[in-house]
Amino acid sequence: MVTPNPRPSGPWSLREILLLGSLSAALGVLYQATNVLYDLMKFLDPVGDKLLYGLWFSGGLLIPYILRRPGAAFAGELMSGLVSMFLGAKWGVDVLLSAALQGAACEVVFALGRWRRFSGAWVCAAGAAAGVAALLHDGLLYGYFSYRPPVVIALCATLVLSGALVGGGFAVLVGRGLAATGAIDNTPLGLLRLEARRTAEGD
Repeated sequence: MVTPNPRPSGPWSLREILLLGSLSAALGVLYQATNVLYDLMKFLDPVGDKLLYGLWFSGGLLIPYILRRPGAAFAGELMSGLVSMFLGAKWGVDVLLSAALQGAACEVVFALGRWRRFSGAWVCAAGAAAGVAALLHDGLLYGYFSYRPPVVIALCATLVLSGALVGGGFAVLVGRGLAATGAIDNTPLGLLRLEARRTAEGD
């Protein structure tokens, strides 16, 4: 019987590094698509255009949800942001600063769970934390905190909820979808799926 390890020990394997890179590349493309959607929604500025903001946190949520490694959230978000920047994100190098802050916020939440808690609720909490980081970064850079208090509150709620529900929900759904295909059977998430299936068959 295969016993899934919720937190792999030892150094990163080459397979894990390659999976990190491939997922980051795919999410970087997603970030670019989100950039386009964001521009299309600018008529809803300053609050409504942030509804899908949580998709920009996917690297810091999906990758640790699959790999369950210390540092996976930070590295996943930063690398996804780097790919987005190379693909022409209009914010240039600031994309890396945003990604670093958002990835660090996700990493803090997973660290609080000692990198052993990766339930859907925990992933959504990490997304909410990334939303707070995004609010602080964007608020200082773009002057959001000069808006009227109700607008600032609406912005805060939108970014936090988008991080939790859109970002966290996307990460969990995609992660479970990938696990169901068998493509990530050699990861902690994939091993959990195999164990659950064996248990169900045993019943």
